[in-house]
Amino acid sequence: MRLFARTGNLLAVPRHVDALITAGYAFAESMFRLLRNTDQPIFSYVWRAWLIALIPSIAIAAIGSLALAMVGYEDPSLDMSLEFLLIWGILIAPWTETLIMWPILAILKRIVVRTGWVALASGIIWGALHSVQALGQGLSATWAFLVLSLCFLEWEKKSKVRAIIVTSLIHMCQNSLVFIGGLIIVLLGGETLPGKQVPTATPVHQKEAPASPGHEPSRAVSPVPVAQFEEDDKVSEEEKHKSFERAFPEFGRDEYVLAREDLYPDWRRNVAPNGTWGEFLGVYEEFIRWWEDKGSPTDSGFKLWEDFLADKK
Repeated sequence: MRLFARTGNLLAVPRHVDALITAGYAFAESMFRLLRNTDQPIFSYVWRAWLIALIPSIAIAAIGSLALAMVGYEDPSLDMSLEFLLIWGILIAPWTETLIMWPILAILKRIVVRTGWVALASGIIWGALHSVQALGQGLSATWAFLVLSLCFLEWEKKSKVRAIIVTSLIHMCQNSLVFIGGLIIVLLGGETLPGKQVPTATPVHQKEAPASPGHEPSRAVSPVPVAQFEEDDKVSEEEKHKSFERAFPEFGRDEYVLAREDLYPDWRRNVAPNGTWGEFLGVYEEFIRWWEDKGSPTDSGFKLWEDFLADKK
């Protein structure tokens, strides 16, 4: 039976579109049929269910990111270390969220009768929760949690303990992909996910050995040419942020906020009233080198900045 047969001429669609939708509907049905089959070994079920959760999630994330970029929306960057991803993302969060999912599904089952609609409602709820952190992440999480919810509901018919174990294992596999991606970046010599520590408004004690005087930092810095910022008032906040990221790719949001909102205004006010953002980036680079030469002291970022300026006089 054709998918739109009952709509007659009111919802006429091109034949190839109708065929594509019908094929997608049939494919989705076959996937959900596999998820409903709990008469198989747990680990065999887990890896199949993980693929069902993973592949569409990647496609949704890619399409969602493209659509958001087209309307000018950019998700905030998430600074997470490999240790955090391993301990929280893989070992703790999947079990914690499965335990939270349990009562949510119990409530939804009292409102909605069909299992598929319960799973869909749960997926939307979890997608909305993940959207608070990053909208793109929420879009892909909706599908992933739809699958996880359906898995829980089907295994719950046999045992709640099994439902928790199976759902959590699938979730662990899903989150492990992010950890593996970050690990590959580090092994290939890329940046670590959180970036290198630098003086901030609330500094953290540095464990690295102090750099010797005159020692050049090992990181490669690409300062932005001053010519790009001849008229500073015409430079947008977004351009300043992007230029800071290009010049200091390993620094995070906190370092940018300190530089933009505290150090740059102070430099314009007391050192270079007509200075540009591009010129400031060069001074900021000198500041970071000075800080490393001092052995990475843990005073507040602004106090260190004042000491740096005093040393320059």
